[in-house]
Amino acid sequence: MSSSDIYIRQHEPPPPPGAAVLLAFPKSGRTWVRYMLDQLGADFHVSHGGAAHIAKQPFEAVLCGPAVYRACRVLFLLRDPRDTAVSGFFQATRRKRFYEGDMAAFLRDPLHGLEKIIRFNLLWSRAGETISDFEVIRYERMRRDAHEEFARAARFVLERDSDEAAVEAAVEAGKYDNMRRVERSGEGQRLYGAGLRPRDPADPDSYKVRRGVVGGWRDYFSDADTAYAEELFDEHSYRSLLADGGAA
Repeated sequence: MSSSDIYIRQHEPPPPPGAAVLLAFPKSGRTWVRYMLDQLGADFHVSHGGAAHIAKQPFEAVLCGPAVYRACRVLFLLRDPRDTAVSGFFQATRRKRFYEGDMAAFLRDPLHGLEKIIRFNLLWSRAGETISDFEVIRYERMRRDAHEEFARAARFVLERDSDEAAVEAAVEAGKYDNMRRVERSGEGQRLYGAGLRPRDPADPDSYKVRRGVVGGWRDYFSDADTAYAEELFDEHSYRSLLADGGAA
């Protein structure tokens, strides 16, 4: 059995050839982009490339992702691994409640932590080598200029330019306060089920729309955690990828 066959058995099969896919490591902002694309009536699929935290898969289990999705049109959302990891920690401990370790342990966990995120992002950032219809968008750029970066994402998914007013309305709908209101009101659950509802309405860290900031990892990392991240960035030559998104 090929590694691609194993991947498909472990995860949901990929969409049909030519389908648009919004793909990102968990907690990279995919729900935000998905919600804005939905405002435009876009037809697309969503995926974590087999890396969902609840699956508890080592990085090696998702290596075949780009080959499996090679016939699809993949829009890859990239975010600073440090912010992704912090958000993933709260997903695992406050929303899904399947992880009992602390932040330091989560960051170093091979099934969830920083090194897996870094390797996943590197794998998919280079996926254009095997996926001919492939585009990368950056979380940090979208936070700085949501209209420009989202318009580019929408153009890729829809295969056409969108009306400026429609793009602006989608960006407005996707603003943090508006999405938080959708989740708190129960409208998010109606639209997306458990994917956009708080585990505990009284616990801000159990919300899907939790903070949505760039560089928020600094509020949670110890000096040792920061040094560990820097060691991994050096080991995997990741610093240039951070700089490209303005997250260095």
